[in-house]
Amino acid sequence: MSAKTVISIPTASTSSDGVQYYHISLKLPLRNITVLRRYSEFITLVNDLSKDLGINTKEFPYKLPPKSQFWKSKNELIESRRNALCEFLNCVVEDRELQNHPIVHQFLQIPGQFKFSPRLFANEKTSSNESQLDIIDTDMDKFAWLDYLRRYRDYLSKLSSSVSTYSITQKADLRSRMSSFLLPNIDKLANCLENLKNEKQIDSKEYETRKSSVDSLKNDFLVLLNHRIFTQPSSKKPASSSSRSGRILGASQDQFPATENSKTVDLSNKELLGQQLQVHRSQDEELNELRKIIRRQREIGEVIKTEVDEQNELLDGFNEDVERTGQKLHKARQDAKRIL
Repeated sequence: MSAKTVISIPTASTSSDGVQYYHISLKLPLRNITVLRRYSEFITLVNDLSKDLGINTKEFPYKLPPKSQFWKSKNELIESRRNALCEFLNCVVEDRELQNHPIVHQFLQIPGQFKFSPRLFANEKTSSNESQLDIIDTDMDKFAWLDYLRRYRDYLSKLSSSVSTYSITQKADLRSRMSSFLLPNIDKLANCLENLKNEKQIDSKEYETRKSSVDSLKNDFLVLLNHRIFTQPSSKKPASSSSRSGRILGASQDQFPATENSKTVDLSNKELLGQQLQVHRSQDEELNELRKIIRRQREIGEVIKTEVDEQNELLDGFNEDVERTGQKLHKARQDAKRIL
């Protein structure tokens, strides 16, 4: 299955002095970049990369389309070159040795802190939901920050409701990912919040609200990570007749024979049953706590959604004001021209 395409060149344009520009569109997480480049700049890119790599331009692994093709019309040449240049750039950014080269980033005008990773090129049909949780670019605005918080809330809600059905191997793998990937990214989200505060993108009241949300998010992940149900294997195997006929925790089973321990050896069947019931009650209480966490996540998510909707309404109103002002300026210019 082919990798996801990150770069496209949807169109080309000609400037007033007759120079042809290709519109490069780069899709990054939470950000789209459009860069205009001439064909000669592609040639310069290959020359600079080859020089830095210490190879001849003819040895460069990815080829540019020919400079001219006499048998094609101008429009056909532009279209053919546009497709070939698009393929060339995608090959470059998918190459592990070239994708994060400073010359490539400068050519595409990529933000300084951004780095390409294999996850970015994962096919959309096979990529995990966790790919949307990877905070690659920490230079985000307040709206992108809310979007990441919403993603983590949704992911935690789904995880809380499904982890009890996981096998031992799945739980161990998930614990590892939570420790090495999810929690560090939540820390990144907290650091991004500090940046938003320092850059005056949010006021102190909004900062405290968001800080409470991200602290609650991290705490909920830690609660889930250390929860008993998370460390116990799920079992759907029905009890056999032999297990029902013996002691509650000491019945003989052919495949996995149970053994007494220091806590159960001195207990009668009745006492052992009472101990089991107490364990079940404790597990029920912990499940109720999990439900409360999920309910609190949903409430916070609704608050965030309301805030995002309000921000969008403000932006829509601002756009309408700009359009009205533009129309008034246009009318004023026309009136001024008539007076003159």
